[in-house]
Amino acid sequence: MAEKIPIAVQINDKNRNYILGGILFAIFFVYYFVIMQPQLMTLRSLSPEITILSQDLKKAKDDIEKLHVYQSQVNQLQQKISLLGERIKSKEEVPVILERISNLANQYHIRVDQITPMLDTQELLMKGKEGNYFSLPIMIEARSNYHDFGRFLNDIESDSISLTVEKFSILANAQDTLKHEIKLTVNAVVLEPAGE
Repeated sequence: MAEKIPIAVQINDKNRNYILGGILFAIFFVYYFVIMQPQLMTLRSLSPEITILSQDLKKAKDDIEKLHVYQSQVNQLQQKISLLGERIKSKEEVPVILERISNLANQYHIRVDQITPMLDTQELLMKGKEGNYFSLPIMIEARSNYHDFGRFLNDIESDSISLTVEKFSILANAQDTLKHEIKLTVNAVVLEPAGE
């Protein structure tokens, strides 16, 4: 009588490759879903942050390359600010502004009848750490001829004090045809220092 091989051994011999493949699949399945999946989810959640950080890093590298350009622009702006700071007078220096306007008028043979700062109509331009900047209208009534008045306006606009011509009117004078009646409003930028 021939000896019988146990059925369990026959199944293992026939299906050894299938069983080995099944075990490897089970190990891979457990490894992927139990161990790797949480790590992959963490990487996916970090992906937008990594993209933002890489963009920031690229921008930082570009900015570092342009640093000398930025520094030269800062120096130019600081020079402009210091020049403008010299042109802007404080509210206490309004008499200096009026005197400067009067001197310019005398230089061009303009007879000033009245010069009045209109403090009640001043307008707040800007608040800064130094204080508040105001546009102070100054009304001028004077008499002059056209040419002298034109030169006076030119000097007002390009003066060392921050002055701009807002409006003016010229009326003919019946008594003196060479000297016309002029009404002029000039705006001066003045600073009211902080803490006042």
